[in-house]
Amino acid sequence: MHNEQGNVRALYDDIKGVMEALEQSYEIIFVNDASTDHTLATMREIQECDADFHFADLETNVGENWALLAGISKAQGEVIVTIDGDYQNDPAYIPDLLQALAKGYRVVSGRREQRAEPAPRPGERCEMCAVPIASRASKSNSIAACAKVF
Repeated sequence: MHNEQGNVRALYDDIKGVMEALEQSYEIIFVNDASTDHTLATMREIQECDADFHFADLETNVGENWALLAGISKAQGEVIVTIDGDYQNDPAYIPDLLQALAKGYRVVSGRREQRAEPAPRPGERCEMCAVPIASRASKSNSIAACAKVF
């Protein structure tokens, strides 16, 4: 998240509510991409109250791909759900992604139907996706919901 102090708490609350309703273990990971506002302070406040919330704090603004990698690198679960933190995507769709993944797909992605931009071509970034992490030693079936804003 880069200078997204207005979205941090609301996005956390929405993701937390969705994940608690799933009744599975999970963690929420945000990435602070060198914000100059109160984004980081809000993340610290949330972390003090929630052991399932973690964040990566980047010293310089590295952009979308590196910030996403920083969040994924902190993840401990077997499935990673990425979601933009600017409400381009609704966390309420996380269960749908996980249900599709449970059907045996290796990767699933979501995209809003009403978009001004054309559909992404193969290899382009999707808006929301879920990926199983097969190489994890743990079999905890926990889920990492990574949020990013750029």
